[in-house]
Amino acid sequence: MQLTKLVTTNFKRLGTFTADFTSGLNVIGGDNFKGKSTLLRAIEAALFGVTTLPGKKEDIPTWGQKDFSLELSFLLNGSEYLVSRNKSTAKLVRIAKDPDNDELVANGSTPVTSAIEELLGLSAKDYSLFLQSRQHEVSSVLKYGATALNRKVEEFAGVDLIDKVQV
Repeated sequence: MQLTKLVTTNFKRLGTFTADFTSGLNVIGGDNFKGKSTLLRAIEAALFGVTTLPGKKEDIPTWGQKDFSLELSFLLNGSEYLVSRNKSTAKLVRIAKDPDNDELVANGSTPVTSAIEELLGLSAKDYSLFLQSRQHEVSSVLKYGATALNRKVEEFAGVDLIDKVQV
């Protein structure tokens, strides 16, 4: 999966913001309290829904605003996708070369989240566990439990048993 663009409108401290991602490694840097973690949370919310965010849904819009929206474009397996979410709805579209032929993949928050999980082969819980350890939460991986964590590592590594010896 390659992220290509994120557009936020009234999303937390980011407010109205656009990030264009390049292929390869993208580095997010800046001073404390400037929105680096919020940018990562915006990506997570676009992919898996706002229920993955801590706090109340009413606290998501930028201070003084009532609504918010997220649009995340990404490439996956040769196709371009656009996921859009706001306070009350979500939509996942596969973008065609001809805009009249765009394909609606899923509509509604739960169906979009399910479609994203299926496309990525990754649940929201696993994303949170492995890909986005929040500040001061690295210990959450350890709290997962050694056996369960080992199974997840094996699952992501694509093997049945890491400690099985081949003779």
